[in-house]
Amino acid sequence: MLLAAMLGAVFAHAAPAAASVGTNDYPWANQTKDSALSPLGFYYRECTDYAAWEINEQMGGDTTHILFKWANIESGGSGNAVNWKQGAINNYGANSVNATPAVGSVAWWNSGDWTGDSAGHVAIVSQVDYNTNGSVKDIVVADYNGDNQGNYGSHTINASGSPGYLVWPNNFLHIADVSGGGSTLPPAHAVPAASAYGTDFYVVARGQDGTMYRNYWNGSSWSGSAGIAPNDVYNTSPVVASAGGLFWVIGRGLDGNLYANNWNGTSWSGFGDIAPGNVFTHDPVAAAYGSGLMVVARGQDGTMYRNYWNGTSWSGSASIAPNNVFDADPVVTTAGGLFWVVARGQDGNIYANAWNGSSWTGFMNTAPGHVFDDSPVAAAYGSGTYIVARGQDGNLYTNYWNGSSWGGFVDIAPGNVFP
Repeated sequence: MLLAAMLGAVFAHAAPAAASVGTNDYPWANQTKDSALSPLGFYYRECTDYAAWEINEQMGGDTTHILFKWANIESGGSGNAVNWKQGAINNYGANSVNATPAVGSVAWWNSGDWTGDSAGHVAIVSQVDYNTNGSVKDIVVADYNGDNQGNYGSHTINASGSPGYLVWPNNFLHIADVSGGGSTLPPAHAVPAASAYGTDFYVVARGQDGTMYRNYWNGSSWSGSAGIAPNDVYNTSPVVASAGGLFWVIGRGLDGNLYANNWNGTSWSGFGDIAPGNVFTHDPVAAAYGSGLMVVARGQDGTMYRNYWNGTSWSGSASIAPNNVFDADPVVTTAGGLFWVVARGQDGNIYANAWNGSSWTGFMNTAPGHVFDDSPVAAAYGSGTYIVARGQDGNLYTNYWNGSSWGGFVDIAPGNVFP
């Protein structure tokens, strides 16, 4: 087991947003400003064309496979920046527009609020910095034509006011936000989650309207999809778990808070904020432990936080290892009376931390020297825990906790490469 002091040297400070968000990778930078329409439908080197390109990339598109263009944001036949707010409402719902910045969201200025430009202005949020109380301190935005010359720019804007023309945006448009603080891109489609509950098998997914839908198999037929909370909109996929006789659905809200809704076999409780004021830019994971439910998420500081439902109330978010910073999200499982949190460290090694009901073991390196590029998965087997991860050679490796130690990573099918 590694001591916290030793781990302090292994884990560095959390990295800022990935370079893919808000960088100058605009493919038509050599075109003459306003000389023609780009394949996205906006004039070259305008703020709208750059923002559309960034959204297209965040959705998984490129120059030959375009997923976001003029038709996806225009309002009243206009794609000017000033019309983007209404275009977002028309195409993505009213809840896609709010006052909360997120990495990958669109910063939007109304007519005249950016250098007096009557056409408005849009930029991409590439970084969000927070105060210790969770409030937003400042943002970094990237744009084209912020200088009215068609050039790329990156600007830091303070929430309490910045000098000159760097005024705080009027709104933020959440169309293809990037999760993980800019480290990973969201899936092009919502990812479903599934779990057994009682004698049924439940599947939950985020619909096109951003709300959560459930469908369950009762052994002979599917119930059909039904919304579980029609007014609650999310831009991330759900997490589900069965615990304490309840079926839980958990999601990260547009405000960054974590919300939970449970089904008792008859009715839904409704989504409730499980730790008001605790803002996350990374999605949660959850698993049953004892008679309750443990929810874990990577915080804005890169450390892991847990929140436990004891059957009556939530414990509140607390860091499980304050000195251990990760830039990858965790996976969790319950095995052998322990609740495990497993994650890939910034050195590429796989670390695990176990809760025994009263204390955490601390993050231990499960196989020093074994470096992985991808996050692992974990599951209970027998009285122990299996970790599976794809190696740098593309082969799949497993490591097993037998109740007292880790066995080390073993290639389960040498020569079978998975891209």
